[in-house]
Amino acid sequence: MRNLIYIFICLFLSGCEPISIMSSVAGATAYLSYQHSKAGGLRHRMSDYWLESKIESIWSDSKLDQPFLRVIVVKGIPVIFGASTSKEKLEEAKSLAVMKSENIQCIADDDIQGGWNTDLEVNVKFKLMMNSKISSRNYTIKAIKNHVWVIGIAQNENEKQEVITRMESMDNVKSFKYYILISPDYLESGKVDVYPNND
Repeated sequence: MRNLIYIFICLFLSGCEPISIMSSVAGATAYLSYQHSKAGGLRHRMSDYWLESKIESIWSDSKLDQPFLRVIVVKGIPVIFGASTSKEKLEEAKSLAVMKSENIQCIADDDIQGGWNTDLEVNVKFKLMMNSKISSRNYTIKAIKNHVWVIGIAQNENEKQEVITRMESMDNVKSFKYYILISPDYLESGKVDVYPNND
């Protein structure tokens, strides 16, 4: 809400001149980007993306045929999620990923069959967006059938609990697993928490 107020104030002070409006919008965009970065969404994204690419490249080069197994890096910590066709294949994926990072977290399953459920992903994302206590832009949502993975960064303990509570209340979600990192103190202190729901 404060971000929207800031944008309206900028537009009001600009006097609605075209150039002033463009400057105000640019300033507001920079301000929102700064807020996003402060929350942990963009701060490490480039290096995270690079590490994701390296791990997925190793998987591809090794002929690891697991189309529903993915990795996303959260502030330097690779998180393997999705579904593998067997425990052996999942272990192989983890051992290959360790070649690029020793701090691998895995919340993937080996007993779920089916394809990605983008409709459910959008539905879950929308439900998180509707909660004003959750910064939904800091979370990645993936689903296979009615099984959901939520991976991201909470700005504080209360937000993390809001995400968990919201997921637990969704009727169309059979099970969910989640990896939530609290930014920034938990990462800087070396503490990493994984919160799987073992249904």
